[in-house]
Amino acid sequence: MTWFRRKTDPRLFVELLFQASSMYANHPSTHLELGDYGEVSKKTGEFIRSGNILQEYPELQGRLGEGKETPEEGKHLFACRSEGTARGIDVNAQIPDIFECSVKFGWEIEKDRHAVLVMIDPVLKEFRYEGRLRPFILSHPEFIDKAFVTKVYRCSTFARLLTNGRRGQIYVGFSAGVPLPVPVLVEVGAGIEQAWKVYSQIGDWSTGKYKPGEIQYAPLAKLRQVRPEVPTDGWRGPMPPPITDPDTQGMMDYFPPWGELNEKGRDVDDEEEVEDEEDEGP
Repeated sequence: MTWFRRKTDPRLFVELLFQASSMYANHPSTHLELGDYGEVSKKTGEFIRSGNILQEYPELQGRLGEGKETPEEGKHLFACRSEGTARGIDVNAQIPDIFECSVKFGWEIEKDRHAVLVMIDPVLKEFRYEGRLRPFILSHPEFIDKAFVTKVYRCSTFARLLTNGRRGQIYVGFSAGVPLPVPVLVEVGAGIEQAWKVYSQIGDWSTGKYKPGEIQYAPLAKLRQVRPEVPTDGWRGPMPPPITDPDTQGMMDYFPPWGELNEKGRDVDDEEEVEDEEDEGP
């Protein structure tokens, strides 16, 4: 199932949230755990899992440590492809439809592409000493070019949206309410679970099914890699300074394996003209 109309949109969604947070926007149906390793597809933006370092080398569990944090009830990320193209709106005063929602956000979009991710009941799990991965990876050459999950947000449900480049208003609200034996859909969005109230003039919201007390999705993660000797695919900016504290500096962000993307999610350096290909919605 896809929630994007253009085949290059998943890459653009990943790219926008990476620029805003240095985090990887995982496809919510893809299960992620601390210690997973693999790579991100240059074509689709999907994380392709190769294995889990903790399952294969259990002795690393104690060395890396594990922390857990429960952030705010409705953690959200909002990313703009270009500055000055969106502004937040007072949802309490302007959108009575979501007044009673416990989590609510809204924006007025002027132009260009924007990405939104909202997580309910988020829990962050992370390695306390991720830099200690470095000497282990260097002693195992097969891991040198892999991306490692060193932080992962898990949540009970999510909402996400990639705008289509036009002007319009978007909003999202969440209210768990009283659990019902059968999900009831609200009219503001076909296929949206009863707990969500969403609206968009410029793109389709997608949400996860909400089951109270169950943490079932992993829509956001930190992907890290060993600092390379030479720039890798997708490298942004100058090489970092020499490592002085291996426990904290031995690893760095794993960059999405593409260069600058245009408003359609294509590489700006790609001279080949490709017609838009649209996928059918769910």
